Amino acid sequence: MKKETTEKNENKVKFETGSRNLKHFFTEDEKQKIGADLARSTQKKMSLEDDKKAVVDQYKSKVSAAEFDIKEFAKMLNQGYEFRDIDCEIIRDFVEKKISFRRLDIDEIVDTRDMLPYELQMELDFTGEKDEKEDVEKDEKEKD
Repeated sequence: MKKETTEKNENKVKFETGSRNLKHFFTEDEKQKIGADLARSTQKKMSLEDDKKAVVDQYKSKVSAAEFDIKEFAKMLNQGYEFRDIDCEIIRDFVEKKISFRRLDIDEIVDTRDMLPYELQMELDFTGEKDEKEDVEKDEKEKD
C-alpha cells in the first residue's frame, strides 16, 4: 500500500491513498466472464458427481457380492453340508417295486422310495442284443 501525503492549509489535513474492502458492481464484461466460469464449474461438478456415482455403484455391487459370499460361507459352516449333484447309480427293483440311489463316490445307498405307477413298466430292449443272447443260449442248450 503506497501512501501519498499532502498537507492542506495550516490545519494539517492529510490525504493518503490506500485500499478498503467495498462493494463493487460488475461490468457487463465481468458478468459474462463470471457466467462462463460458472457454467464450466457447474459442468465439472456434474461430471465429477457422475464419476463418483459410477464408482460408488461399482463398489456397492462389490460389497453386495462380498456380503452374499459371507452369508453363504456362514450358512455352509453352520449347517455342515450343502446340496450338490452327486453321481449315483439308480437301482430299479421291479420285484420289490422300489428305486434306490447309491452314491458312487462313497458306495452308499442314500435313498430308497416306492416306484411310481409309470415306473413299474420295464423298458423293452429294441437293440436286438437280448434276442441274440437268447438265441446263443438256446443253441448251447440244444448242443448239450
